[in-house]
Amino acid sequence: MTTFRVDLLHPGGFARTWRDDLLTAEVGKKLLYGYLGAILMFFIAWAIVDHNDSAVATETKAIAGLKPKIAQREKDLANQRAMFKGITEIGSSDVIWSEVLAALSEAMPRDIWLRSLELVDGAQLFRMVLVTPVRSGASNLVEVESFFNSLADDARFKKFQLQDWEVVSKEESGGKDDKTLTTTVTFKIAL
Repeated sequence: MTTFRVDLLHPGGFARTWRDDLLTAEVGKKLLYGYLGAILMFFIAWAIVDHNDSAVATETKAIAGLKPKIAQREKDLANQRAMFKGITEIGSSDVIWSEVLAALSEAMPRDIWLRSLELVDGAQLFRMVLVTPVRSGASNLVEVESFFNSLADDARFKKFQLQDWEVVSKEESGGKDDKTLTTTVTFKIAL
């Protein structure tokens, strides 16, 4: 028994199967169009993937350029946090600094000069450097001690506890009679 199909779209001819289409004279053109279509689709897919890869590479490069900026911003933020933490610690110590400076200036003998004042260790310590000239026949350390005793008795200085002190003798550049005692004193701020 022979099977055949009638092509209703093209009257007068028989419907062809896919095997019949491969055996016709037009098969070369169909294969050529198929290959060209496949190559065209390959190039379109390649262009899309390449464009995405170049966009990803550009974004990756931009992100790599932002990393040092982000690190700098984080460092700045850490510095700001440390500064604000120090400010809050100073504020929480309940020390009225204007009164402390007034107490220092009132108790300071005329032969002792204040070289520097600083807060150290996150405002936990208060350090001052005092300079006094060395005079023959005078006890310079007695003057420094009386200065500290007057500070200890002052109510405005009650938040400070003597932590450490050091005295160093130095010759100034003027001559060998120009000697000074440099006293570095560290107080702990009692919170």
